[in-house]
Formats: sequence, C-alpha cells, structure tokens
Amino acid sequence: MSYFRVASLRVGYAGQDVIKTISLTFDKGRISTIIGPNGSGKSTLLKAAGRLLKPYSGAILLENSDIFAMEDRAVAKRLGILPQSPTAPMDLPVHCLVAYGRTPHHGFFNNFSKEDQEAVSWAIEATGLADKRFKRIGQLSGGERQRAWIAMALAQKPEILLLDEPTTYLDIHHQFEVLELLQGLNRDHNLTVIMVLHDLNLAASFSHRIIALKDGIMVADGDPERVLNTETISEVFNIRSKVLRISEDGISKTVAIPLGVRH
Repeated sequence: MSYFRVASLRVGYAGQDVIKTISLTFDKGRISTIIGPNGSGKSTLLKAAGRLLKPYSGAILLENSDIFAMEDRAVAKRLGILPQSPTAPMDLPVHCLVAYGRTPHHGFFNNFSKEDQEAVSWAIEATGLADKRFKRIGQLSGGERQRAWIAMALAQKPEILLLDEPTTYLDIHHQFEVLELLQGLNRDHNLTVIMVLHDLNLAASFSHRIIALKDGIMVADGDPERVLNTETISEVFNIRSKVLRISEDGISKTVAIPLGVRH
C-alpha cells in the first residue's frame, strides 16, 4: 500500500489549470524537493497536497484515504504544512506560537494536557530554541523565526511535513541551519519532508529525491544525480549550466553552475 500519493491531480485557480494531471508517490521517511521556475506550479502542488487547495480532479491520498474526505483534525494530526512567509504578532512569545501546533490534538478551548506540554517542549528543543522559549517573535533573527515556525509544525507531531520555500529571505548560514535541522529530523525521527526550494545546489545537498516542474507538468523525477543534468536544467530553467559531481567527506554531491541564459 502506498503511503502518500498524488493521483492524476489537476488543480489551479479561477478555473484555470496550474497543475496539469500529475501523479506522484512519496515514500515514508524521505526528503523530496520540488524545483522549477516561477509559475511552474510548485506552490500550487504543495497547497493541494496540504489540503489548502481543492483539486479540479484527481486525489491526494494518505494510505489510500482521500485527504479531502477525511476530518480536518484527523489530517492535521498527521500532516503539517508551513506556507511561504507565515506571519504572527511580533509580541507573541515563541512557546505560545509553538503551542498553536497542538490545536488539532486538543481543540481551541480545551486545556493543555501533559502530552501537549511535552510535545511543545520537544519541538522547541528539537529546533534549538530552548534558550529563546520566552523571547518574542519580533526579537528573533530570521533563522530563529523560521525555526520557531518549524517548531510549531513539529508540535503537531506530523508524519509528513510540507514546506514552501523554507529558506526564503535567509542568508546562506541560516539556509543551511534550517535545512540541516530538517535533515536531522528526517534522519532521527523518520519525518517525511516534502518542500519547495529555488536553490538547485541546496536541493541536491539535502534531498533524496528531486521533482522538476515546468508549466504545471513534471519534467523530471528522481535522485539529484539523475535530475540535475545540463539537459534538464536547460529544459526547465532555459539556462546553460555546467554540472559537476564532487566528493566531500566520502559523500558524492551534485553541483550545478549556471553559465547564462540560453539563446
């Protein structure tokens, strides 16, 4: 039985297709990254997978159950989504933001249980924010703020975490900080991660699998070494590139170097 599946999905806005009949199967405990140019349908696909956008046709299946037919709280207990540029009051303390992640488990009006408290503390510890627990969101750096949002999603204790460009607006240090955090959560807790990234080299470094989209159609799907080649990069992004395979600490990595617009 497949774990998490996008089946013949058509989805868009105002009756216009953005995603044009895509099918994908996601294995449990893997990191999958969606790449593509602006307008290719990356965020739209993630919104549909996260139950934020209803398909025109096809289905999103979690262990063969259509997530749009499941109860809201049942889905939220198993699937967390972090959209682009989430917002919260700047005077909200970190632990309060993270506690919102427990809403699917206790509702809005019930008291926190011991399990809820333990989940919030675990999420704060797991994201390295223990010393920032009582800081206000507005007092955090960009990287710390992004980790706080990830902590909120983790407090749900989801099996699957969807993230739309989690490194946007972050400098290179904080980009690595966030992606190393996700990589560690995947490794240590078998968390299934599906995310959208713009940076091809970050996608190659932190993903088991890369899915390339263009104009709502899947162009390539596979491990980074298979997907990131000069032909695919040219087709998807309309640029010339040089792709290198390097070895670092005994680990082989794929590096894409853009050379210019293809004419």
